[in-house]
Amino acid sequence: MRCMYKIWRQKKFFYQDQEHPEVGLKELPNQVSQDLKRIIVFRMKTLESDILAQFWKTLDAALKPYERLPLWACMMEFILMYRDIYALNQSEGNKPTPIWNIRT
Repeated sequence: MRCMYKIWRQKKFFYQDQEHPEVGLKELPNQVSQDLKRIIVFRMKTLESDILAQFWKTLDAALKPYERLPLWACMMEFILMYRDIYALNQSEGNKPTPIWNIRT
Protein backbone atom coordinates (compact mmCIF):
# COMPACT_ATOMS: atom_id res chain seq x y z
CA MET A 1 0.00 0.00 0.00
CA ARG A 2 2.82 2.40 0.87
CA CYS A 3 4.56 1.77 -2.44
CA MET A 4 1.35 2.44 -4.38
CA TYR A 5 0.76 5.57 -2.34
CA LYS A 6 4.22 6.88 -3.20
CA ILE A 7 3.57 6.26 -6.90
CA TRP A 8 0.23 8.07 -6.66
CA ARG A 9 1.90 11.09 -5.01
CA GLN A 10 4.53 11.61 -7.70
CA LYS A 11 3.96 14.56 -10.01
CA LYS A 12 6.25 13.29 -12.79
CA PHE A 13 7.70 9.95 -13.84
CA PHE A 14 10.91 9.35 -15.74
CA TYR A 15 12.45 6.55 -17.77
CA GLN A 16 15.74 5.86 -19.49
CA ASP A 17 15.62 5.21 -23.21
CA GLN A 18 17.35 1.87 -23.81
CA GLU A 19 18.28 2.81 -27.38
CA HIS A 20 19.88 6.13 -26.36
CA PRO A 21 21.16 5.77 -22.77
CA GLU A 22 23.50 8.73 -23.23
CA VAL A 23 20.50 11.09 -23.35
CA GLY A 24 19.71 10.42 -19.71
CA LEU A 25 16.27 10.34 -18.18
CA LYS A 26 13.19 11.37 -20.13
CA GLU A 27 9.83 12.32 -18.69
CA LEU A 28 7.01 9.87 -19.30
CA PRO A 29 4.18 11.30 -21.40
CA ASN A 30 1.40 12.81 -19.30
CA GLN A 31 -1.18 10.29 -20.57
CA VAL A 32 0.98 7.36 -19.45
CA SER A 33 1.48 8.96 -16.03
CA GLN A 34 -2.26 9.53 -15.63
CA ASP A 35 -3.05 5.95 -16.67
CA LEU A 36 -0.52 4.63 -14.16
CA LYS A 37 -2.08 6.74 -11.41
CA ARG A 38 -5.57 5.58 -12.38
CA ILE A 39 -4.47 1.95 -12.08
CA ILE A 40 -2.82 2.67 -8.73
CA VAL A 41 -5.91 4.42 -7.31
CA PHE A 42 -8.15 1.51 -8.31
CA ARG A 43 -5.79 -1.01 -6.74
CA MET A 44 -5.36 1.08 -3.58
CA LYS A 45 -9.15 1.18 -3.10
CA THR A 46 -9.53 -2.58 -3.45
CA LEU A 47 -6.50 -3.27 -1.29
CA GLU A 48 -7.79 -0.87 1.35
CA SER A 49 -11.08 -2.78 1.53
CA ASP A 50 -9.22 -6.08 1.87
CA ILE A 51 -6.94 -4.72 4.59
CA LEU A 52 -9.78 -3.20 6.61
CA ALA A 53 -11.77 -6.45 6.36
CA GLN A 54 -8.74 -8.32 7.67
CA PHE A 55 -8.35 -5.79 10.51
CA TRP A 56 -11.95 -6.34 11.63
CA LYS A 57 -11.58 -10.10 11.36
CA THR A 58 -8.43 -9.96 13.48
CA LEU A 59 -10.02 -7.64 16.04
CA ASP A 60 -12.94 -10.05 16.43
CA ALA A 61 -10.49 -12.76 17.47
CA ALA A 62 -9.50 -12.92 21.13
CA LEU A 63 -6.08 -11.29 20.96
CA LYS A 64 -3.59 -10.86 23.72
CA PRO A 65 -2.38 -7.27 24.26
CA TYR A 66 1.02 -7.90 22.66
CA GLU A 67 -0.70 -9.36 19.57
CA ARG A 68 -2.55 -6.08 19.03
CA LEU A 69 0.64 -4.02 18.61
CA PRO A 70 1.23 -4.91 14.92
CA LEU A 71 -2.42 -4.14 14.23
CA TRP A 72 -2.07 -0.76 15.92
CA ALA A 73 1.06 -0.01 13.87
CA CYS A 74 -0.77 -0.78 10.62
CA MET A 75 -3.72 1.40 11.59
CA MET A 76 -1.36 4.27 12.44
CA GLU A 77 0.26 3.87 9.02
CA PHE A 78 -3.18 4.23 7.42
CA ILE A 79 -4.01 7.28 9.54
CA LEU A 80 -0.72 9.00 8.70
CA MET A 81 -1.18 8.25 5.01
CA TYR A 82 -4.70 9.72 5.05
CA ARG A 83 -3.49 12.80 6.93
CA ASP A 84 -0.83 13.28 4.26
CA ILE A 85 -3.44 12.95 1.49
CA TYR A 86 -5.66 15.47 3.26
CA ALA A 87 -2.79 17.93 3.72
CA LEU A 88 -1.75 17.50 0.08
CA ASN A 89 -5.29 18.26 -1.10
CA GLN A 90 -5.50 21.31 1.17
CA SER A 91 -2.16 22.65 -0.11
CA GLU A 92 -3.40 22.35 -3.71
CA GLY A 93 -6.50 24.36 -2.81
CA ASN A 94 -8.91 21.44 -3.12
CA LYS A 95 -11.92 21.41 -0.86
CA PRO A 96 -12.34 18.20 1.12
CA THR A 97 -14.86 15.79 -0.35
CA PRO A 98 -17.80 15.22 1.98
CA ILE A 99 -17.66 11.69 3.34
CA TRP A 100 -21.06 10.80 1.86
CA ASN A 101 -19.71 11.50 -1.66
CA ILE A 102 -16.82 9.05 -1.41
CA ARG A 103 -17.25 5.94 -3.55
CA THR A 104 -15.06 2.86 -3.37
